[in-house]
Amino acid sequence: MKIAINQWAFPGAMPATEAIDIAKRIGFEAFEICIGDEGPVRLDATESDIIAIRRHAEKAEIALTSVGSGMGWKHALCSPDVDERTRAKDTLDRLLHMAQWLGVDCVLTVPGSVTPGVPYDAAIEHALASVQDVVPTAEKLRVSIAIENVWNKFLLSPIEMRDFIDQCESEFVGAYFDTGNVIL
Repeated sequence: MKIAINQWAFPGAMPATEAIDIAKRIGFEAFEICIGDEGPVRLDATESDIIAIRRHAEKAEIALTSVGSGMGWKHALCSPDVDERTRAKDTLDRLLHMAQWLGVDCVLTVPGSVTPGVPYDAAIEHALASVQDVVPTAEKLRVSIAIENVWNKFLLSPIEMRDFIDQCESEFVGAYFDTGNVIL
C-alpha cells in the first residue's frame, strides 16, 4: 500500500508537475492525476503533454496511481439522452487513453446519478450498456474502468455494485472504493 494524494487537494490552477513536487516533498508516495475540461490537466491535452507529466513523476520518484475526473457528472453514462451518453462514452474512452499515457491502470468512473429525470432502473440500464460499449477500449489499453461509490444515489449496496461489475464481463471493470463516500 502507498500513501497517495489526489490532485484536487491542491489549488485548482497549480500545474500538475508542481503539485507532484509538493506531494513528494511532504511525504506522499503516490499521486492521483485529475483530468477535466478546465484546470491544469485538460481532456484536450496532447499525448506528449501527458507523457511529460509521467516523466516528471518518474524523475521525482513518486508513483502515479490512477486518473480521477469529474467528467461523469457533466456527461453521464446513465443519461436517458443518447447524445449525452455518447459524449460520456467518448470522454471515458479519452480518459482511458490518457491513463495509458500516464502509465496508470485505472480510471475512476462516476457513471452518473439517479435524479427525478433519471429513474434507478433506467440509470442501471443505460450505465451498464455504456460501460459495456467502452470495455473493448479498456481491454485493449489494459486500463480498468473503476466504478466509484459516490453520493449519486446509484449502486448503493455492495450487491448492486458487484452485479453491475459482473454484468460487464471484463476483468477491466471493477470498483473504486472511497471510504469517505460511504458516509451518505
